[in-house]
Amino acid sequence: MIDLAIIPARGGSKRLPGKNLMPLAGVPLIGWTIAAARESGLFGRIIVSTDDRGIAGVARELGAETPFLRPALFANDSSTSDEMLSHALGEVGAQGSFALLQPTSPFRSAAHLAEAERLYRQNGAAMVQSVTAAKPVSWLQAMATDGALSPCQLAAPEGAQRVLPNGAIYLTDCATFAVGRCLPSAGRVGLMMGAIDSIDIDTEEDFALAAAVAGVGLRTIAA
Repeated sequence: MIDLAIIPARGGSKRLPGKNLMPLAGVPLIGWTIAAARESGLFGRIIVSTDDRGIAGVARELGAETPFLRPALFANDSSTSDEMLSHALGEVGAQGSFALLQPTSPFRSAAHLAEAERLYRQNGAAMVQSVTAAKPVSWLQAMATDGALSPCQLAAPEGAQRVLPNGAIYLTDCATFAVGRCLPSAGRVGLMMGAIDSIDIDTEEDFALAAAVAGVGLRTIAA
């Protein structure tokens, strides 16, 4: 079991206003993450941290708790996830393990959450962080201000697989977070997720892609 799931969903968004309540296959975007967390059966509590009463009401209807409203100080464009987590953990007096589940990753499933929990227990990791495969480094190019292209090389350990964090799952515990009042950068273990499962909605184009995936049934929300 994981003691707590924290789903951050502030009302403001410069790139895609109101995205957390935008209907994806007929369900508010935040509903996909709440449904996956509930279906997993892993969490003692599922809470939504929001500054928006409308989001809070929808979250409660969908089965999550909203035990507080997030202060504006931690809900602006410059506030960080670590600040949001510090506030949320303090508000509910959290102890033990917790997961940060961003609602902009609608295709993270209950199965992904179960695998993250397994990796966390099995490896004794400071944190399990979801990732997706990156393109080969040989494909990378640097483009100068005048448009000129040149090869862009990045060193990596021999045999290592190149991955990108996808923002869908962060699983750690309160004691580890308290060390620096932040998610840990050391002692992490990666959970690999596919490209479709890793769609992260930040722009209209991202949402259109997710809507197309859900529209043809490639991904469906938990009942």
